Amino acid sequence: MSPSKYMTLLLLPPLLLLLALQNCPFSDAANNSAAPVNVGLILDFESPVGKISNSCISLALEDFYATHNHNKRLVLQARDCKGEDAVEAASAVIDLLNNLEVEAILGPQTSQSAEFVANLGSTTRVPIISFTATSPSLSSTNTPYFIRTAQTDAAQIEALVAVIKACQWRQVVPVYEDSAFGAGLIPFLTDALQQVGVAVPHRTLVPPSPTNGDVIARKLDELDGMETRVFVVHMTHVLGAQFFRKVHEKGMMSEGYVWIITNSIGDMFEFMNASDIAHMRGVVGVKTHIPQSKSLKEFTEKWRHRFRSDNPGTELPSELNKYAIWAHDTVFALAFAVERVAGAGSSKFFPIRDRNSTNYFQTLGTSPSGKELLDAVQDTKFRGLGGEFQLNNGQLQSGAFKIINVVERGAKEIGFWIPGFGLSKNSKVKNEQNRRSLDAGSVLKGSVTWPGGSSEVPRGWAIPEGKTLRIGVPEPTSSKFVVVKKNGTEVTGFCIEVFKAVVARLNYTILYEFIPFQDSNGKMAGSFDELIYQVNLQKFDAVVGDTTITANRSKYVDFTLPYLESGVSMVVPLQPRDDNGWVFLKPMTRPLWLTTGAFFVLTGTIVWILESGNDESEFQGSRSEQTGKVFYFIFSTLVFAHKEKLVSNLSRMVVIVWLFVVLILSSSYTASLTSMLTAQQLQPSVTDPQTLIRNKNMIGYRKGSFVVHLLNVDLSRTKEFDDIEKVADALSRGDKEPGGIAAYFNEIPYNKIFLQKHCDKYTMAGPVYKNAGFGFVFPKGSPLVSDISRAILNLREGDQMAKLVEDWGINTECANQETEKISSSLSLSSFWGLFLITGTASLVALIIGTISIIHQYKKKELGTSPSVESEFKSLWRKLLDFVRYFDEKDLTSPAFNNKVAAGGGNRTDAVTSEYHSRGQSTMSMDMSTSKYMTLLLPPFLLVLALQNCPLSHAANKSAVPVNVGLILDFESQLGKISNSCIALALEEFYGSTNNHKKRLVLQARDCKRDDTVQAASAVIDLLNNLEVEAILGPQTSQSAEFVANLGSTTRVPIISFTATSPSLSSTNTPYFIRTAQTDAAQIEALVGVIKACQWRQVVPVYEDSAFGAGLIPFLTDALQQIGVAVPQRTLVPPSPTNGDVIARKLDELDGMETRVFVVHMTHMLGAQFFRKVHEKGMMSEGYVWIITNSVGDMFEFMNASDIAHMRGVVGVKTHIPQSKSLKEFTEKWRHRFRSDNPGTEPPSELNKYAIWAHDTVFALAFAVERVAGAGSSKFFPIRDRNSTNYFQTLGTSPSGKELLDAVQDTKFRGLGGEFQLNNGQLQSRAFKIINVVERGAKEIGFWIPGFGLSKNSKVKNEQQNRSSLDAGSVIKGSVTWPGGSSEVPSGWAIPKGKTMKIGVPVQPTSSKFVVVKKNGTEVTGFCIEVFKAVVASLNYTILYEFIPFQDSNGKMAGSYDELVYQVYLQKYDAVVGDMTIIANRSKYVDFTLPYLESGVSMVVPVQPHDDNAWVFLKPMTRPLWLTTGAFFVLTGTIVWILECGNDESEFQGSRSEQTGKVFYFIFSTLVFAHKEKLVSNMSRMVVIVWVFVVLILTSSYTASLTSMLTAQQLQPSVTDPQTLIRNKNMIGYRKGSFVVHLLKRLNVDLSRTKEFDDIEKVADALSRGDKEPGGIAAYFNEIPYNKIFLQKHCGKYTMAGPVYKNAGFGFVFPKGSPLVSDISQAILNLTEGDQMAKLVEDWGINTECANQEKEKISSSLSLSSFWGLFLITATASLGALIIGTNSIIYQYNKSPSVDSEFKSLWRKLLDFVRYFDKKDLTSLAFNNKVAAADGNRTAAVTSEYHSRGQSPMSMDVQSMPYEDANFTDEDERSVHRSSRTRAPCTDSITDGLKPLDSIPLSLVIISTPLDHHLYLCHM
Repeated sequence: MSPSKYMTLLLLPPLLLLLALQNCPFSDAANNSAAPVNVGLILDFESPVGKISNSCISLALEDFYATHNHNKRLVLQARDCKGEDAVEAASAVIDLLNNLEVEAILGPQTSQSAEFVANLGSTTRVPIISFTATSPSLSSTNTPYFIRTAQTDAAQIEALVAVIKACQWRQVVPVYEDSAFGAGLIPFLTDALQQVGVAVPHRTLVPPSPTNGDVIARKLDELDGMETRVFVVHMTHVLGAQFFRKVHEKGMMSEGYVWIITNSIGDMFEFMNASDIAHMRGVVGVKTHIPQSKSLKEFTEKWRHRFRSDNPGTELPSELNKYAIWAHDTVFALAFAVERVAGAGSSKFFPIRDRNSTNYFQTLGTSPSGKELLDAVQDTKFRGLGGEFQLNNGQLQSGAFKIINVVERGAKEIGFWIPGFGLSKNSKVKNEQNRRSLDAGSVLKGSVTWPGGSSEVPRGWAIPEGKTLRIGVPEPTSSKFVVVKKNGTEVTGFCIEVFKAVVARLNYTILYEFIPFQDSNGKMAGSFDELIYQVNLQKFDAVVGDTTITANRSKYVDFTLPYLESGVSMVVPLQPRDDNGWVFLKPMTRPLWLTTGAFFVLTGTIVWILESGNDESEFQGSRSEQTGKVFYFIFSTLVFAHKEKLVSNLSRMVVIVWLFVVLILSSSYTASLTSMLTAQQLQPSVTDPQTLIRNKNMIGYRKGSFVVHLLNVDLSRTKEFDDIEKVADALSRGDKEPGGIAAYFNEIPYNKIFLQKHCDKYTMAGPVYKNAGFGFVFPKGSPLVSDISRAILNLREGDQMAKLVEDWGINTECANQETEKISSSLSLSSFWGLFLITGTASLVALIIGTISIIHQYKKKELGTSPSVESEFKSLWRKLLDFVRYFDEKDLTSPAFNNKVAAGGGNRTDAVTSEYHSRGQSTMSMDMSTSKYMTLLLPPFLLVLALQNCPLSHAANKSAVPVNVGLILDFESQLGKISNSCIALALEEFYGSTNNHKKRLVLQARDCKRDDTVQAASAVIDLLNNLEVEAILGPQTSQSAEFVANLGSTTRVPIISFTATSPSLSSTNTPYFIRTAQTDAAQIEALVGVIKACQWRQVVPVYEDSAFGAGLIPFLTDALQQIGVAVPQRTLVPPSPTNGDVIARKLDELDGMETRVFVVHMTHMLGAQFFRKVHEKGMMSEGYVWIITNSVGDMFEFMNASDIAHMRGVVGVKTHIPQSKSLKEFTEKWRHRFRSDNPGTEPPSELNKYAIWAHDTVFALAFAVERVAGAGSSKFFPIRDRNSTNYFQTLGTSPSGKELLDAVQDTKFRGLGGEFQLNNGQLQSRAFKIINVVERGAKEIGFWIPGFGLSKNSKVKNEQQNRSSLDAGSVIKGSVTWPGGSSEVPSGWAIPKGKTMKIGVPVQPTSSKFVVVKKNGTEVTGFCIEVFKAVVASLNYTILYEFIPFQDSNGKMAGSYDELVYQVYLQKYDAVVGDMTIIANRSKYVDFTLPYLESGVSMVVPVQPHDDNAWVFLKPMTRPLWLTTGAFFVLTGTIVWILECGNDESEFQGSRSEQTGKVFYFIFSTLVFAHKEKLVSNMSRMVVIVWVFVVLILTSSYTASLTSMLTAQQLQPSVTDPQTLIRNKNMIGYRKGSFVVHLLKRLNVDLSRTKEFDDIEKVADALSRGDKEPGGIAAYFNEIPYNKIFLQKHCGKYTMAGPVYKNAGFGFVFPKGSPLVSDISQAILNLTEGDQMAKLVEDWGINTECANQEKEKISSSLSLSSFWGLFLITATASLGALIIGTNSIIYQYNKSPSVDSEFKSLWRKLLDFVRYFDKKDLTSLAFNNKVAAADGNRTAAVTSEYHSRGQSPMSMDVQSMPYEDANFTDEDERSVHRSSRTRAPCTDSITDGLKPLDSIPLSLVIISTPLDHHLYLCHM
């Protein structure tokens, strides 16, 4: 170390010590020539802030003048203001101004003291510079000489709100000190919270100096009884320590509570002891951030030494706080400024006023250099200890704040809030874009130790311990939704069980009880609207039941997300079945019937023509027989029952085509009839509600339901039902019968339940009036809503909701479904016409046939020779003969002959001959006298009014005078009226009786200009010189505040009948009495009007004064409680020099969307304000101006032109009930007023202030009578009247407390009604609702406490369940609004010329929802067109432009969440697109009602087709196949057994032939193609049963195969997302969608996911599968997008798995935007009409698969699925072919004609073909054919021979030529071939035919029964 460094270490400490020990006075200067400048310093030097600031200020002066060149030097004149009292501070200021004429004043220390001091500064033009008065209520606007060199408390609001917003708390309760300092922050905090959607349900005031902890304890009990658990505490650190000590004692510093402190405590931890801090563990707050610097560190070191020197024995704070640093910089700024002001320190105040004046403030002069010094300070800029020092509008600019957390060791720094950025971990941040609040949340989450030691962010609310929620439930008589037992103690039902299940899913406990909403009779006590309104009235904490979410209801309550979809539809009877007997004809039109019949005839004719030329045709016979056969054949094809064999190939071709036509016709007929009967059965009797309205039909609806509001019908044509069971009877009657209805309107869930029992007779029809569904009801802003909604979503996504729906039968099918099916079967009445046709045809045929038979029978009888026997036959014998004849065979008929021929020609001859030889044969007021006496009243009143006695005159001269001060502005109209009323009231009181011991003597003081300093001066004069017992006045609220403090100091009651600001109260100023209604009394009336008109946003426009600002916090709270937002507050200076200020304010208002303004200001400022409103054109249609009673009560003082500018204004006016005494007093007052104010005409009526003035005088006069010492005692103690501290000369009233109590206890009936004070102020009464029209203010209604809006001032007791809809009738139609309209304005509008910036997502060109062209200038798509249609339906114009949310590359600039967040950041005014409504997004923005339903599902590939060759076997199991085959064999065997014993059976022949025929027959039944005729009735029975079995089997097989293939085609490859998760499959989702958050919730590993920005790429990825690169196993997206995807790919992919429901697509707007409700209403209108359906259709949102046909083809069964089937038939056919061919070849080789040695191959082949084509004449088939061909001729010949008495063997050869044999050419050739190869007839063959040689035949056909051979013999 060098020697110089050693010298520094040795010499520095002594030098510093010497500097610290210097004790020079403030006036000492290094520059002795510097001019001294007196500056006042007012601090509480006993307080920590006072001590630290004093040390800093002295050190700062030394530093400044030691380091800067200067010509002047500040000389501080310090005054100690102990107790931080406003009166003390004012006294010190007056001393400094009056005696020292200071150039400026530093201080005072508190905001409450600074307000009056600032007024004194403005009066004397002396700058008042405060570095500690931080209340935002102080500003340079009203007190231009006030400068704040500190950050206002409002600067920290954004930091506080950022913390609240980051933790996503929805409700906050401010807890603040009841003082100007405490209350000043709250309006700004409330506004900021409201802008981020955080409600302020309550405000808690804590007295600044409670005598003990009981007050705080009571306040904490109130807080603990609330649901909200987030509290913002704003109070001094001294009160804060006491407050948190009680919080800790109450156990409210435990888990679940949130305490946020402002910097008023956060900056003062250095002054709090460890025990106080220990009570605050877990508290979070803000602290002013002072950047560390080298100069700050050096100054801190010097300050430590100075503080120890100035305050020996006082513990040194750990660091300099903000006030000390700002004190240092303030001194520097003032020192810099005085250097630039030439006259500073050298000029005296002017003008010098009379210092001997009793008006103390009149002795003060004005500073000549004050204005210059003021400007110099405001222009000063430098870098101080606190950073850059720069003033803007008279106050220091805002900086950063620390976020602190109180832990065991003190306050821990956890982050920062930085202007323009927000929350951050570091104090220095870089610029970022689109920063999300969720990032801000990371600053707090996990970093904070909350009360109770938890690191989890508390949810911010809780059900108060021990509190049981009172849950209202509806009282239906028959319902599955809510079931209330008779005693009302047990409640159950679907809705109840859903609520229980939802509550069970919460992670905390809720105690609740169900309370039926019923009257004494157990019936529902009102409508559902009234039930829900009970929550708004706080009679229920919630409502659970089938409560539908509607827009109107949501204005008063909050709904959860819906737990059940709903809507309104109508139930109507089904159309009765058409019992027309010809209903079977309806499936086909008349032309089709005729054409079909014609083609039947035509086809039959063609077949006959083609067949008639062939001898082998079965259509032979006579013409009639042929015609019958042909048409029987052709019409048999209708049921495919034709048996006749066709010979011609042409006719076969015709019939084949015809059978195809018949098949199509019959199938189409069946399908058409089925469809017709089904449609007829399901067709409603009415489909359009407009039909009901036009026809004036009776309509039913559910009692108490909102449905009645939907029906735009004559209510006299409606009928309500309280029991759904009665509806069926009413519908069955119809509206033509008494008690009947044509349709029933109800919500869909109820209609479904109704139809469960009655679906056979009734159905839902017509349009569905959509709504949001069923939800649970909670109060506005209830934190339960979000938690319950989230639990509902969880319940719906699981299985429990489906189980509840099933258990309660909400969607159960019709209970008596089977019965209904039977009852809905076709009846005989529908088909009697069909049976008539067949019956008629059969009857006609029977008649004709019978007649023909009788005719033939008689003909036969006539042809027979008569005999005696026939004549004497009995009737019975004749009948038997006719029956025998009927049953007799006509042996000549072709039918009989064919049958005989089939059995054998020769045998037939013998049988026929035998029969012939035996002759046998085989068939729904007058005026009373007393009234005239009232005519004498005016003369008496006139005499009384002309009396002009002085105020001091008394009838009782012995009465003790009691001095009472009166402070009014006697030049104002109000002052003049009040003065006259007070004088007249005194005369009335003391003139009415001599029974009084005291008399009020008014000591009047004129307080011109309503100035606070003037009023204070008058009060001091009255107190100091006259020692008045009470003071009436002052006139304004601003003046009254300081005067009230003086009253409390001197214990003199201050009684005001005009100071109405709610900020004035007896809590802080106990000697203040208000004998007027507070302005807050009218808030409920104002809110009642706003609520009745259903406005959603209101902007207060108020006077920038204590009077104006006092009302606003109360108004904001009340509006917030009914869900009305206050987006902005507009302050108007109380005395603008010209209209430019108002004009600028109006321009700001006109640039807002809100059009509802509440104006609160004096009537004089109001007149000027509305004059400018009129000039600006803002008194036109669409604007709403609501005035408070501050203007409404003063119309008497406004001229006609001012009122004319206010036409259309609505407001409230204090209602003073008319009475006889009031009328009499008014008349007397008119005369007195004219006498007191000659030349001035009195107003038309007495206003409220004059009446209250009268009653105030009476009350005070009554009170002094009861106070013994009033008027006789002097003030005590008497202080030094020569003291320079003026307020110290004041004494205190000995009787003040007694007089105060006497006034407050006084009760009587005055002119204004009952006079009674409560908590030091007059109680609230009714208000008139007025409307300014052409002639003035028109009365349109009243607001009555405890009742609300009414047309009359007197109302009877009505049901307490009164809804606001009734209140709306008071306003609607009664008001003439600005512009002359009688329609209630919407309350908002898009500002003129403003174009809304609407953000839209950027999607691939394939999207149908939003389509953005490349240049971004053209935007279209389904969502865009819906928005355009919605906007077009509004009754006002909105200008808008679509702005794509895209980056420089034309891609979407972020996710959908980030796009939505741009609205919150105010970069967009709205967002339009496929924006899904989800809970997380709704925290930052408002959504409209959904315009398209949505949800999330997954798309997966369908299962591939089963290409198994044996797929055709799958419809039936192996046992069924085997059983079926076995029964085929068994049935065939049984038929063979039954048939084989009969000679006429067609199953004859060899065993092999019989087996073949039987099994061919039985297997032919499979396709019903069996032709063989059965002989045995038993075999017929077997086959009938078997055919039925086969029919069932084939139908079942077809149905099973169809179902199997269909199910296989539609079956997804994956059905459960959990399968994907378990298998770690790749999952795709849409890029930027919220779906990724859903996947996280499903615990999907995001490394196994893939995002897609184009839906067209999804198909390729799905086709690859997740086994291939780029492939996925499933794709998650919203259902509308999945539907569009499946339009192109429905053949390969399908939606599967659970549907994760959400609210659907909605439009996005800022929180509280009034557009939301209008757009939502327009969406409902659009949805209910046809336009939405057309948009959906036009954009193909729900279109079926575009390539459906192609996919159907591609998905058809392929050959690969059935080659096994073809293999079987091919194998069978090939095997049969091989066996048959081998057999033929074998027989050919055995043939003797084969000569294999010398024939060529070609010749051998020809011989084989001839052999193959040769007929076997020995075969039974050939013989049968020959016999059939010639049977008829043989029978005829045989019969002929018998008739001749000849033997058949003697037939002549010529009678049967060979040519007549009915052989085909082929047969003939065969015969010839046979004759050539056989020997001629021999004797052996013809044995038994005697004589053979005598038969004259050229051809003899002989059939022997032995071998069935035919022999052709040539004779």
